Formats: sequence, structure tokens, C-alpha cells
Amino acid sequence: MIGVSILIRIIHLDAAIALVGSCAFLLLVARPAFHKEAQGEGQVVLPFDHLLRRLWVWSLVSFTGAGLLGLWVQQALVTNRSLWIVPPVEELGRFLAGTHYGRVWLLRLLLAGLLHSGLLLSARHW
Repeated sequence: MIGVSILIRIIHLDAAIALVGSCAFLLLVARPAFHKEAQGEGQVVLPFDHLLRRLWVWSLVSFTGAGLLGLWVQQALVTNRSLWIVPPVEELGRFLAGTHYGRVWLLRLLLAGLLHSGLLLSARHW
């Protein structure tokens, strides 16, 4: 069970690093370089914008999926249940609200949702 938890955390961390790293690269390196190169040409479309947007979407999907799997495994560890037994909704609510892991998980889910909304709005703007 610990090996599964480690694997899920590695996937979760990799997705978060890919998401933040690609956003930072775009904002801090690529856009300023392309805007400096093409001054006076209006809005510049980067040749790899589509690739970066796909990377963002898949990173968010991986981040959310690994987060849900991590919650599932952690909840099974805390309640001493098998992974294949579905916990009651009330118990899951107590786990999310009553443990530090649950509150941090909810905060990460909220931040990922806000980031996803921001990326959707920016994709419509581009």
C-alpha cells in the first residue's frame, strides 16, 4: 500500500511541476523573447502555443486524477479498509473536514479548479 501511495505522489508531483514549469517558461522566457523580436507586429502567436495548452490540460488531468487516487488510498489507510471497499459518504466528509490531509487536499482541489478556470478563459482569449 505504501508503494502505491509513493507512485501516486510521484505522478501528482510530476504533473504539478510540468504545469508550473510550462507556465513559468511561457510567461518568463518565451513571450518576452517573441515580443521583443516582433515589436510593432501586433499580437504575436507563439509557434508552440497549441502544444503548451495541450500540456496544461493533460497536466491538470493528471494532477486531478492523481489527487483523487491519493485521497482514495489515504482514506483507505486511515480507516483500515481495503481499497476495494467504498466508504460511506458521511465518513468521507468527516475525513475531508476532520483531518489535516483532507483540508490540504480540498485546498489543492480548489486551487487546481481556479487554475483550470483561468486557463479555459485564457484559451478563449487567445
